[in-house]
Amino acid sequence: MKIAIIDDDTALLRSLNILLSQKGFEVYTYSTGEKALDEVVTIEPDYLFVDCILPGLSGEALLSSMHTQLPSNSKIVMMSGHSDRLDAAAAADFPIHAYLLKPLDLVKVIEIIQDSNNSKRITDQNSDRKSLSNLFRIILLWVVTLMEAGCLLRTVQYPADMKTFILEQTERNPEELEQTAAPINFDTPVLHDYLETALLNNHALKSDLNYWRSVQQKRGYAGGYPDPKITIGYFLQEIETRVGPQKYKIGVSQTIPLNRKLNYKTELAQIESEIARLEFERNALSLIEGVKQLYWELAYLGKRIEITKETLFWLDIIEKLINSRFIAGLTGQDDLLKTQIEMDLLKNTLVSLEEQKKPLKAELNGVLGIPVDHDFPLPEIPEDIETTFTIDEVKKQLLLNNKDLLILDLKAEKATKKVDLVKSSRIPDVTVGLDYIVTGPATMPDTRDSGKDPIMAAISFTLPIWRQQYQSEEHEARYIVEVSNENRKQLKQKLDSNLLRLWFEINDAERQLKLYRSVILPRARQSRELSLKSYSTGLTNISDLIDSNRTLLQLQIDYYVQLKNKLIAIASLERMTSQGIYRSESEHLNNETNLSEPISSDPRFVSLKYIRQSEGE
Repeated sequence: MKIAIIDDDTALLRSLNILLSQKGFEVYTYSTGEKALDEVVTIEPDYLFVDCILPGLSGEALLSSMHTQLPSNSKIVMMSGHSDRLDAAAAADFPIHAYLLKPLDLVKVIEIIQDSNNSKRITDQNSDRKSLSNLFRIILLWVVTLMEAGCLLRTVQYPADMKTFILEQTERNPEELEQTAAPINFDTPVLHDYLETALLNNHALKSDLNYWRSVQQKRGYAGGYPDPKITIGYFLQEIETRVGPQKYKIGVSQTIPLNRKLNYKTELAQIESEIARLEFERNALSLIEGVKQLYWELAYLGKRIEITKETLFWLDIIEKLINSRFIAGLTGQDDLLKTQIEMDLLKNTLVSLEEQKKPLKAELNGVLGIPVDHDFPLPEIPEDIETTFTIDEVKKQLLLNNKDLLILDLKAEKATKKVDLVKSSRIPDVTVGLDYIVTGPATMPDTRDSGKDPIMAAISFTLPIWRQQYQSEEHEARYIVEVSNENRKQLKQKLDSNLLRLWFEINDAERQLKLYRSVILPRARQSRELSLKSYSTGLTNISDLIDSNRTLLQLQIDYYVQLKNKLIAIASLERMTSQGIYRSESEHLNNETNLSEPISSDPRFVSLKYIRQSEGE
């Protein structure tokens, strides 16, 4: 089936291209109407997705020019970020199969293509987005679909109307986040299901998010002026003046900090907000790493159970062979007992493996923020994944994107700003004010200005005379700068050593996996088959046959141990570099691994970028 897509959003074109290609469709993409005008007709697409608003030639004008040249079975799907444009397109003189309101629900796109009998309908994807929890689920729907396609976004472009919609949603009650805490039923457990659930439900991550939000509020008042003062003074004994006795006075004053003090406070609040954001993202990365570790542990456990059952199946075949030879008088009862003992040992191992599922699932459920007794089938472990990134790329991203390094840099910058603020405190603050004195009538008749209330303007300055205090504060801030710098150097050395260790683990695991897959396991299977044939003809004894079966079992377990360790090491490397490194086999065939984009471009972190936008970053 041929599908043509015309849209000026290159990120959307790339996402749809990868998604639909993975589904087996033949996809053609165009970023302008002029480019598509001459080529689409010759392609004769089954489905034509057209954006209403295009640079130059609009979507309606494009279809008006070409719809008569399209095959009769071509179905047109109009897309737009504005519902009024879709309503206007409905009045066009060419048939329209369906309408999609941006941002696209990629699941709806697949449904429209796969359901060829759909009648014309308008799909309003914003109708059910009534709460902040639904907003997060819609955002993470992009995560689910893009990760199913094995996609790593290079750039993410957000339509202006979507950004406006998100900003509107942030006005809702934050307690609506609690509505997402219900368990998710995993019919077919896939990694992105767990990541989605953890990002939405993990209570520690929610706490970090709310802390970040609370720190953000500090930016709204940190650089504000002090409150003005109103002073009321009552003369216990009236002061007689020429114009009359002074009874009481009312004054108002405002302190004005000088020498950029308020600017420094605002900048400090901004740095603190950025530190809180990075801490939130760091904890989200650690959460993802923890989910992946438990996910791969469960996947490995499932594979080990499968291998053990397969080995038991082989032993059952051997037991039947021995029985037939025993009945024929070709072997003794000793062979049968040895085989049964080996089977009993494996059955005991299988029981222990089955029991290990409960605590591992409970631990994963706790990380996901759902009830610990929630049950789900064991995930599957891939046969292997390839990694094409280089250590130089990883080192570069480690320096650019490691959250702990960035946090220490900001702490040093915060301390430097604190030094500037302390220095500015040595400059006096100015207070300006007015005093209004209430005066009674003069005692002498016909006195000029009798009872006139005087008004007095006042100005005052603080006296920053406690130099030692300011010096101590300045030295404290300078020492904090040094502490942050030394901690950064220490952390950099630790990260470098961890990087080399993980790099060795990944490469060593890849080397061993290739050796096992191409040489060791095939030979072990061949050895078991030859031992079985030799035993059936009486050329070898039962011990050799059991040993060959046991050796193959252990080698298969060792293979998946190496694979599990490799996947866990990759997860740790992703956390350290804030990068998505895991890629599917099909994506490796079509794209070279590129670690040039930070974690905000990783589809698993689209949610975090939306959170950042929703807070006005």
